[in-house]
Amino acid sequence: MKKSIVLVIVALLALTMAACSGTNEEMAPNEETSKQATTEESNMDEEISDEVSENGEEVYEPVEQFITHQMGDIRVHSYVSNDPMNDVSHIIETERSLILIDLQAFHGKQDIFNRYIEALGKPVTHTLIGFHAFGSGKINDTELIISEELGIYLAESGQEMQTKFAEMFGDELDTSLSNDFKFTTEKRMEIDGVNFEFNYVPAAGRVTAGTEMIINDVIKYAHDVNSADGNYNLYLGTHEAPVNTLEESVTETITINEIDDLRIHTYVSSDPMNDASHLIETQDSIIAIDLQAFYPKQVFFNNYINSIGKKFDTVVIGFHAFGSGDIEDKTILIDKALNAYLEENGTEMQAKFAEMFGESLNTSFADKFIVVSENPVEIDGVKFEFMSVPAEGMVTDGMNMVINDVIYYSHDIPEEDENYALYLGTHQSSVAK
Repeated sequence: MKKSIVLVIVALLALTMAACSGTNEEMAPNEETSKQATTEESNMDEEISDEVSENGEEVYEPVEQFITHQMGDIRVHSYVSNDPMNDVSHIIETERSLILIDLQAFHGKQDIFNRYIEALGKPVTHTLIGFHAFGSGKINDTELIISEELGIYLAESGQEMQTKFAEMFGDELDTSLSNDFKFTTEKRMEIDGVNFEFNYVPAAGRVTAGTEMIINDVIKYAHDVNSADGNYNLYLGTHEAPVNTLEESVTETITINEIDDLRIHTYVSSDPMNDASHLIETQDSIIAIDLQAFYPKQVFFNNYINSIGKKFDTVVIGFHAFGSGDIEDKTILIDKALNAYLEENGTEMQAKFAEMFGESLNTSFADKFIVVSENPVEIDGVKFEFMSVPAEGMVTDGMNMVINDVIYYSHDIPEEDENYALYLGTHQSSVAK
């Protein structure tokens, strides 16, 4: 079965990029022969609802998404969990801190949400409860804020809700409620420089009452996303992906697809070149395809890798090698033809891109690449088949890949090709077919 996780965050701009060479060694391939791949499709992490398309094939729906929008001085991260209740949690990121709005209650989703928070590298100072308070019993190191009206409602109905949901979902669901809420009667509050306006909403047919919020006068948080009024730039909900009414918005996206026993993380950085990097996660390890070269994006990407908590030993260069000079104690694999191209043109490329982007871009190259001259190669139990691609109008030569016969990586994702389950590109989010 294939599943997927999509951490979306919308991005703009598309150029190209790569980088250079170093000392070369040969890596012996395994003895498997290359095969043409056939596949299905997928998109995310969790139990997926399997549907059937008109032609009778299985259709795998996305299982989770992280969506991040830049709104003035703050970034708004939304985690659409696609858990059995499709709960959505939000993170308001300021220059120095994180403010959470609503929590995740299913244990597996809590772990994923917490890892993402860790990757952001900033402290959580406050958690605001709008509609979802389950899981708050685990919160003990931040200030938990709840409206007085919602606090009264939970005092009256919380235990009944806990019993009801525990019967429905058993040990999968964390129904804990905090004993340390900070109740507020204020209608407006400034937290870490962010302005919040609170509006209590009675249950009125929903499972629970809640508190709607207006954030910095341009973001509306409510139980249901309703952007029809057009009064705000961003609309956040409790069970739906956010709606952005601005044409330009956005930051980065992480898409995680799960296919068979692999999880494939795609980070589209929305840096000035909109570079995409990919992680192949096995049961025990992580393999990276291409790198991030703009320094702020490198930091987040590296934090994200570390947050997964698995052995990370190998980087495969497909098209983007800038930044590889900062990779220590890793095997960095490269195609023979691509390596020759970068040996010849790498210094010129470094100078060109350094002139364009200055110190914001890491144009360093690894001192040593491992050249793979034969196919296929098995890395941590994952089969890679490499195909050299000449520049032909692109900034650099490159290397297409077929991974475990079901995943296709190339510079541009082919629109018509449907021979593989998942398509990865150098400037796009992953596409499941």
